[in-house]
Amino acid sequence: MTTNIAAPVAEKVAERIAARFPTIEVVVHPQFLNTFTATVDFTPPTPDAVDISVTVVSDGGYVLEAGPDLVFESNTEPGGIDAQVAEIAEQIETFGQLGVVKLQTRPYLGFLSPTLLGAPGAEPELDKWMARRTSRVIRTWKAWV
Repeated sequence: MTTNIAAPVAEKVAERIAARFPTIEVVVHPQFLNTFTATVDFTPPTPDAVDISVTVVSDGGYVLEAGPDLVFESNTEPGGIDAQVAEIAEQIETFGQLGVVKLQTRPYLGFLSPTLLGAPGAEPELDKWMARRTSRVIRTWKAWV
């Protein structure tokens, strides 16, 4: 039987992010007895900045949502509590420092154009597409700093 580490991971991530970004409102949704997940919401003080939510499951895996469109699900083998806290906090800190961009890679295709989402400056593929003249930024969510 594996230990449910959702609540401890969520609480430690909340503490780390609150210490790193003191202006961000951090809300930890308590883990109920019959569930195997814990959720933390990070809300910035300005409406144009990126809001983030992370749901941690019992084995330490997680789903991170940044803004209304970007959803990231962990696909690595969960480690211990400290390893999961570090991985999740690193993702959140990247979005908090750099913001999130939604980019249309081939606008001439209209609604069929593929889109990319991510933190500019942290993802080489996104940066490569942003440098092209044919790409178009659809939406930007500002960083927390």
